[in-house]
Amino acid sequence: MKMLRLPQSATARIAYPFRMIAYSLIWVLSVVNFEQYASVHRAQLYFLITLAILYPHLMHWLFAYLEKNTWWRQHFLLPDALLLGYTLHVFGLPPVISITLNAMLFGSHIALRGKQHLWVLALAELLGFGMAVLLEGGHLYISPPNYLNAVICSVVSSFYCIAFGYQAYRQSSSLKKARIAIEQQAQVLQQQKEELEALTHKQIHLMQTIAHDMKNPLHNIMGLLEVIRLDGTLNQAQQEAYYRIMKVVEQQQERIHKILSERARHTGQIDIQNQRIAVHELLHECVELQMPSLKKKKLRPFMDFDRRSLYIQADRKLLMQVIENLLSNAIKYSPPGKSISISSHSEGGQVIIGIRDEGPGIPQEEQQLLFKRFQKLSPRPTQGEDSSGLGLFIAKNLTEQMGGRLSFKSKEGKGTTFYLLFPEA
Repeated sequence: MKMLRLPQSATARIAYPFRMIAYSLIWVLSVVNFEQYASVHRAQLYFLITLAILYPHLMHWLFAYLEKNTWWRQHFLLPDALLLGYTLHVFGLPPVISITLNAMLFGSHIALRGKQHLWVLALAELLGFGMAVLLEGGHLYISPPNYLNAVICSVVSSFYCIAFGYQAYRQSSSLKKARIAIEQQAQVLQQQKEELEALTHKQIHLMQTIAHDMKNPLHNIMGLLEVIRLDGTLNQAQQEAYYRIMKVVEQQQERIHKILSERARHTGQIDIQNQRIAVHELLHECVELQMPSLKKKKLRPFMDFDRRSLYIQADRKLLMQVIENLLSNAIKYSPPGKSISISSHSEGGQVIIGIRDEGPGIPQEEQQLLFKRFQKLSPRPTQGEDSSGLGLFIAKNLTEQMGGRLSFKSKEGKGTTFYLLFPEA
C-alpha cells in the first residue's frame, strides 16, 4: 500500500494541520460550556468556524487538483461532510453560511472527482447532523438557524440522492441502448458469417465437382499415353513430346488431388486408417516414385537411415502423400546438380523423418506464412515448376490428423529441412 504523500507546496503543508486543528477545536467546543463562550465571542466564533471549513477546502481543492494526488481526491471530503453536518446543528450557523459551506463542499467534490458518489457525500453530511442530534438527547434546537440548517441538510441530501438516482437511470438507459446496439451488431456479424460459410461451401462443392469431372478424362489420357509408349515406335522427337504431355497430365492430376484433399479436410470427411508402417521401406518407395523428377534435374538423393528398423502408426496412403509433397517441393526448389537428403532416426520415443534441400531457403519474415492456405512465398521453383500454395497446408493438416507433427528449419541461402515427427510404434 502506498503511504500518504503530502503535496510539496508550503501552503498545502500548512493547510493540512490547520484544518485538523480547526476541526478539533470545533469538537472540543461542542462538549464544553459553549453557551457562555458563544454569547461573548459569537462573531469571532462564526469567523473561526467558517475559516476552519472554507480555507482548507480552498487549499485542498487547489493543490489536490493541480498535483493529481489520488489519495487526497478520494478521502478528505467524506470527513469534511460528516463534520459539516455536525457543525451546522451544534453551532447553529446562519443559513447563508450553511449554504455557502455546502456549495464549497459539493463544489470541491465535483471539481476533484466529478459527479460520481455525490449521494455518499450528502448522506455523510446528514449523518453528521444526526450524530449531533443524538448527542444532545435526540431532539433538535428550535431556534431558526438550527431549524433552517436541518432543512438545508435534508434538502441538500434529498437533492443529491435524487440527482444520483436520475444519473443512475440515465446511465442505465445508455447501457441498455449500447447493449441493444451490440446485440444487433452481433446478429449482423453472425448473419454475415453464415452467409460467408454458405458461400465457401458452395465454392468448395463447385471445385469438387469440377475436379471429379476432370479426373476421368485425365485418367483416359494417361492410359492412351501408356499405350503409345508401350508400342515402342516413338522416335526421339515423339518421345520428348510424350514426356511433356505426361508431365502436364501429372501436374493436373496433382492439382485435382490437392483440391479433393482440401475438400475432405474442410468437411471432416477424411477417413484415417492408421496402421503399423515400416518407415525405411516407405521412404525408399517414395524416393523411387520421385526418381524421374530427380534424374531430370540431375539431383542426387542421399539417404541416411537409422541402423535398426523404425515403425510408426499412420495412414500409409496419406503419409505417402505427405512425404511425396515434401520431396516434390525439395526437387522444385533445388538447383540442378545439388543433393536432397532423406533421413530417419529415433529420439526420445519419436521417429523423426527429415527431408533437406539445398535451395534458396525461406526468408525469416515469411516463415510464419509457410503453412497457410494459398500462400506463395518469394522463393520460386528453380525451373519454373508449378506451385499452388496448398501443398504444405494440406501436408500439415494430414500429418496432425494422423497424430504427428510437421515442422521445419530454414536459413536463407542455405536450404530448408522439413521434419515429420511420429511416436515410435
